[in-house]
Amino acid sequence: MLEWDEAALATAGVRVEREWVASRGEAFAHVFGPVPLAAVRRVWPFAADAQGTFCLPPDLSGRGAG
Repeated sequence: MLEWDEAALATAGVRVEREWVASRGEAFAHVFGPVPLAAVRRVWPFAADAQGTFCLPPDLSGRGAG
């Protein structure tokens, strides 16, 4: 999973739109265009568990150690 620098995306002319999902109480970004490597801020591990379920990394899910 990639964390993007939205300013770098804008500089590269890549359009980003947010979609509000009321049931989750969150907005999700949609990126329209190729993401330049310079816009990647961080790579997060995002693999399926033994049951095939994907879960956010602990640092992003709010359950990580503080």
